[in-house]
Amino acid sequence: MRQAAKDGIDIRKEQCRLSKAKGVSLTQAFEDFFAIRKQHLSNGKHVQQWQNTMRDYVFPRIGKRPVADITAGAVLLQSTRV
Repeated sequence: MRQAAKDGIDIRKEQCRLSKAKGVSLTQAFEDFFAIRKQHLSNGKHVQQWQNTMRDYVFPRIGKRPVADITAGAVLLQSTRV
């Protein structure tokens, strides 16, 4: 906690954010994020590439997991199993 305070991280806000994220799956979080992100992609092909990549490689492996439970290690572990 001391290190977080030194780094300027508000522990209470972070805990609140994580508790809200506990019930949100990666698939749902991506859909919410991508609704905004796709407006900034240059063309329809890029939109399809993002969606297809997530659908084919990410969602089958970790899409149902809560966002708060996904670590960098989990992502790296899944990527080595492709």
